[in-house]
Amino acid sequence: MSIEVSGKTVVVTGNFPGHTQKALRERLTALGARVVGSVSGKTDLVFSGGDGNANQRKAEALRLPVHSAKELFALFESSAAKPKAAAKPKTAAKPKTAAKPKTAAKPKAAAKPKTAAKPKAAEPASEFAGLTIAVTGKFVTMKRADASALLSAAGASVGGSVTKKTDLLIYGEKAGSKLSKARTLGIRLLTEAEFIAVLDRSSVKSELLEGASDRVAEAEEAEREKMAAVRKTIDSVLDVQRERWGVTLGSLLLKYIHVLGQRPDVYVYKTQIGGPSSNASLLAHHKRVPKAWLALASEVNDLEFNWVLTEHKADRAQFSEGYNGGRIKLVGLPSPGYRLWYAIPEWRKEYDDYEAEASFDDFVAEGRTVYSYDPGRSPAQATLVFDNANDCERHRLGSLESYFLNGARAAFSWYWQVGGEGEFTETLLGRSIPRTTDPQVIIGLLQEKGLSEPEARGMVAWLGEDVVILLHRSELAGAGEPSEPSTSGKLGSVFPGLGESSERGMDHALIRSLTASADAMSDEEWAETLDKHASFLASGGAGGSWTPLSAGGIPMCIYHGKGGADGEQAVFRLKKLDGRDASEVDLSWSDLSGASFVGARFVEANLAQSMAMDSVMDECDFSGANLSGADFSGTSLRGASFRKANLSGADMEATDLRGADFTGANLEGARFPGALLDGVAHEDL
Repeated sequence: MSIEVSGKTVVVTGNFPGHTQKALRERLTALGARVVGSVSGKTDLVFSGGDGNANQRKAEALRLPVHSAKELFALFESSAAKPKAAAKPKTAAKPKTAAKPKTAAKPKAAAKPKTAAKPKAAEPASEFAGLTIAVTGKFVTMKRADASALLSAAGASVGGSVTKKTDLLIYGEKAGSKLSKARTLGIRLLTEAEFIAVLDRSSVKSELLEGASDRVAEAEEAEREKMAAVRKTIDSVLDVQRERWGVTLGSLLLKYIHVLGQRPDVYVYKTQIGGPSSNASLLAHHKRVPKAWLALASEVNDLEFNWVLTEHKADRAQFSEGYNGGRIKLVGLPSPGYRLWYAIPEWRKEYDDYEAEASFDDFVAEGRTVYSYDPGRSPAQATLVFDNANDCERHRLGSLESYFLNGARAAFSWYWQVGGEGEFTETLLGRSIPRTTDPQVIIGLLQEKGLSEPEARGMVAWLGEDVVILLHRSELAGAGEPSEPSTSGKLGSVFPGLGESSERGMDHALIRSLTASADAMSDEEWAETLDKHASFLASGGAGGSWTPLSAGGIPMCIYHGKGGADGEQAVFRLKKLDGRDASEVDLSWSDLSGASFVGARFVEANLAQSMAMDSVMDECDFSGANLSGADFSGTSLRGASFRKANLSGADMEATDLRGADFTGANLEGARFPGALLDGVAHEDL
């Protein structure tokens, strides 16, 4: 099916792994489309990444054409090929066929293929057009500078480094830190062979491309012959993994990290994903390490991943890496010539009888996972051991596959190898979707997080019922699962107005999508906003009233009052303040509507008479805070803590309070019509 976008109003929405929406919008604009940010009655068609967000749902309600990511990229490919047909320098020079013999004698004036071909630099010459691309590694066919020049001719913007704005990385042999960073950021990757193939079907012409595909193929064939025995060993492991889970262990591990980091109660503060081990390194260590390790290194060699529970984000620097959360730090196979195995020191032979060891997961100085082998055995027969200096024991572990399976089921929490600090795992599981959730629902949720269907199915097959550790309980609301508020028993007597109906909606997808693309508020901007608000309050700004409005699903609250003589009222509309520590801060009479404060701390803060409608405040800590008279209507407050908070007169209409803790809270005069209160805690329940 041919999709025509020229002259039409188009919306791009959802998640397109490896591609930024900005780059996609620019490419559509280059095709003549008018690209806008939200769906309306004037929208002609929508391209959706398939995450079922507000734009997609609105388009479906308006019965607008909604096209998939696959259709979008097919459009780009077909459009990238058009310049060839449109330019047609050879057929454009049809004077040869159409011309009379007399005019045919004027080839110089009639056929100017060289000048006619100049539009290549201005028109999209290939599917690289409009993309920001980086280049790294050693190429077989050309120098990196030559590759950069060809990309520029193809309409790409070539960057010197890899950043969040990079759309694509093209890499050759011995690719280093750029490849690692691109994998960490989830940026799309192309090999030299794939790069040449794209240019071959583009309108870019260069002597460098003549025979380039053949030279790359010859080099790859020579490398395959040299690596045949190593590849056979690696494939014997990977084939078993594919048969068991549908995908390989390395792929599952990387996708696991990607999805876990999207939980609202998980803060990832360091991730470094190294590239696959070089062929030279795999060849050097073939038969010198267990084949399962060799296979893993062929996909991901070194890796570091650190996370903490969001409520501990502010104090993480006070503890060791991974405490209040979890950690992996795979050392990886070293380059050829560097030492891997270390023989047992003489002083330890009185206590241990192993022959040598190699570091595998450098957890912390006091505890690390190593491969070690006993006297009379070879390095290839080494087994995993957790060397724990805290108890002076070497704890024998299972296979590499079971090591990562057990670690993933525990979210790689602190000292999971010996069952220690399971409280962090239990915290995650307690906030996760139920283990009884339909696997098909889980697969759909994982796909929304950026996994393909085979990857999602593989994740379920790999982790079993513990796959729920990847998905916060709030995810089920977006999956269409029924979650009606309970008005039976003591709930109705504890939470005033719970049985009353509410006409307010609870669709936070729009707010989530808008704030997700916004830059987080800086510390300087935060401090300046607080200073101005303090002056606003001190100069008579308090004591006004609010008129709540909504425009296009975005709250637009109007404040009526005398106004402060100095300063400026704090307004956080559509701001991103996830994890912000606002403890003991005075934000009374401020506008917090339509903002994202996921995991923020408002311990003993003053939010009296503030307007916080239609915000996203999951996992926030309001312990001891003054929330009297505050308006939280329509806000998502899943898993929030209101322990000993003052909510007298607060408006909690249509709030999502599932899993919230109200122990010791003052609820006098508060109202909860239409609120979701499944799993809440209160001393009277």
